[in-house]
Parts: sequence; C-alpha cells; structure tokens
Amino acid sequence: TSKIGFIGIGVMGMPMAEQILSKHGAIKVFDVDAGAVAAIVEKGATAAASPREIGKACQIVITMLPHPDVLKKIVHGDDGLIGGMEAGSTLIDMSTNGLEAVQSVAAALAESGVKVIDAPIGKGPWAAVEGDLTVLMGGPEADCRAVEWVLEMMGSKIYYCGPLGAGQAIKLSNNLASCVNMSV
Repeated sequence: TSKIGFIGIGVMGMPMAEQILSKHGAIKVFDVDAGAVAAIVEKGATAAASPREIGKACQIVITMLPHPDVLKKIVHGDDGLIGGMEAGSTLIDMSTNGLEAVQSVAAALAESGVKVIDAPIGKGPWAAVEGDLTVLMGGPEADCRAVEWVLEMMGSKIYYCGPLGAGQAIKLSNNLASCVNMSV
C-alpha cells in the first residue's frame, strides 16, 4: 500500500490525520508545532524532520495549511517537498488557499513528474473528528480518482469538480455564498 504523509497538524489537520492513522494504520507527519506532532506520534504516527523527508518517504502527501505562503514555503523552501517528492507521487492540497497557490505549486512539481490535486474541504473540526468532511477535488480526473480512497478516510462526500483549481473555485464560491447568507 502507498505510504501517506500529512503536513499541517492543526485544528483541522489533527483529526484528519488521525482518521488516516486509524483507517490506514500508518502516517508520517510534519508540523512546525512540535507539541501537535508529539500528540499524534503518541497515537502511532511517525514524525518527519522536514517536508522533504515526507516527500522522500511517501507516495501521497497531504497538506492542510493556513495560508498560500505557507504552502509555497512547504513546497519550495529549504528542505521543501520539491526536493523530496519523486515522479509518480501525488500532492493533495486540502487547504483553502485559492487557485494561484495550487496552480503555481503544481507547475513547479510537474517538472519532477509529481501530480498535484486540490481538494479543499467543507464542514468544520467536528466533521473532521467524525470522518464526515465534504471534499471538493480538482485536477486531472484520473489523478483524483487514484487517490480518492485516501480522501474517503476523511470525508463522506467526495466530489470531482474539474481541472486543477476547480475544487478551490467551488470552495471559495461556497464561502462567499455563506458570507452573503450570514449578512442577510
């Protein structure tokens, strides 16, 4: 089976990573918060010293990060994913970081033969704890379908939305509609 890495063990990332750990039996994790990493390692996860280490060790890498600049740093920075991921592996960005970030990361990783899909999520931490997230996949359909089994560990509703960035576009449109409804 494929080795799975997870970067971003925060409020949403922790329960998402825990779902993978409980259903897949193994996960390699990285976060700048050593306390968060220690907490999931106690439950059976393996810690990585850097994103690059996760990229070298895992065929599927999931990111759940708070800002587009953090995603770019995780990919391009010193010890970043770009130096570790191998051809044929897949990066799944589950953050809500907008189209530009995921498209620029995908363009950079494509040179190494790494596939990238965007798969932002709907619902909150309570749904992550239950494995009941809504996932909006964007990217080449074959690439999305190939990793759908991983997304199903975290979500109960998985939707293929279209080409790379389509998941982001739909998620951001949904966020906008929610804000309008709340304002009304």
